[in-house]
Amino acid sequence: MALTTSEVDLSLQQFIGAWRLMCSGGPRYSDTENGGVHYIFSGVPISFFNVAILTEPFVSADALSSAAQQAYQWASSRDVP
Repeated sequence: MALTTSEVDLSLQQFIGAWRLMCSGGPRYSDTENGGVHYIFSGVPISFFNVAILTEPFVSADALSSAAQQAYQWASSRDVP
């Protein structure tokens, strides 16, 4: 069964909402979206609490590579895994 765009969007919003609840009390909480990637960082030095979530439901390999590079650059100054 193929997922529809609305099902993917709902899943992404649930995942983002869960991470917001879990991380918002962190010492350097950051929640922003930029170019199809949503960042939720708690500032806690445990990688599980610092995520970059691809919010575009269907992307090419080149777009995925670009989003990963963007996430790496965004996260590199935050001193957390």
